[in-house]
Amino acid sequence: MTQDGRDRSPPAPLATGETLIEAAQHTASGASTVPQTLDALRLRSAFGLFPTGVAVVTARGSDGARLGMTINSLSSLSLDPALLTWNIARRSRNHEVFTRARHFAIHVLGQDQAALCKAFVMTDQDRFGQIATTDSVEGVPLIPGCLARFECRTHQLVEGGDHTLVVGQVLRIAEQPGQPLVFFRGQLGQLAPRD
Repeated sequence: MTQDGRDRSPPAPLATGETLIEAAQHTASGASTVPQTLDALRLRSAFGLFPTGVAVVTARGSDGARLGMTINSLSSLSLDPALLTWNIARRSRNHEVFTRARHFAIHVLGQDQAALCKAFVMTDQDRFGQIATTDSVEGVPLIPGCLARFECRTHQLVEGGDHTLVVGQVLRIAEQPGQPLVFFRGQLGQLAPRD
């Protein structure tokens, strides 16, 4: 406790399954420090201050159709076993087909692949267009020329609010040199060189 009466002790560890927001609500006095309702637009804007990479996830539908969508929620999860995670909005028209897919591939985009990123955001066109894909052993469409590619088996699905976290077990990887495409504050960009 400091002279001004503030508690400067380190925060308590999160309880199992507790989110950072829930943890912030638990103070020594038991009073909430977070408003019960957060402004969704302000929250989205604040989340947008965290720069991310950009990737395209692909899979094969039960009808054999190639599926693909742009994501910026990719995260490494574990080295042993090799796991990664990404998430999809439960209201997405692609939710059911991607969460039912047994296998998928994540393609990390390079700074010169903004057009590819945008193609997989469009809803009223063939997202694959003229892209010459090959198929993985499991039949997943693979996009050439990306910085990194992770071919995965769906390991687990976790419901999280209005999204589903897809945990993938990495089966195979490919990578090549280059700089990443970056997403920040709703805009695509690239890393600036350090001075």
